[in-house]
Amino acid sequence: MTGPASGGEKRSEARRRTRLRSGKVLDTRNAFLIECLIHDRSDLGARLRLVEPAPVPDLIHLFEDDSAEVIGATVVWRRGQEIGVRFELGRERPRISGPERASLAGRFYAVGRGPVTRR
Repeated sequence: MTGPASGGEKRSEARRRTRLRSGKVLDTRNAFLIECLIHDRSDLGARLRLVEPAPVPDLIHLFEDDSAEVIGATVVWRRGQEIGVRFELGRERPRISGPERASLAGRFYAVGRGPVTRR
């Protein structure tokens, strides 16, 4: 699809619903901020639903739990616990070390209570 979609849609590319995927919002230094669910992902961006209200900076890194991929993104809108992000495709991918990636993929975070480890 080229150009904006009809019906007042502002996206230049059609979004597609995805099965809910979990992810983690990181700051630009790859520090964990909050868990999220990834909705309506396209190649250019996504709608994220935060697990609870939290301050999120304009520039973030998104860690996708399924693929362990980290991508830079800019927050383009905010509505309650949902944020819309545009992926920074022209920039170099955020660098994250193997141990950092394993830590993010291997833990379930409980915001405000520290990490919860599996038994």
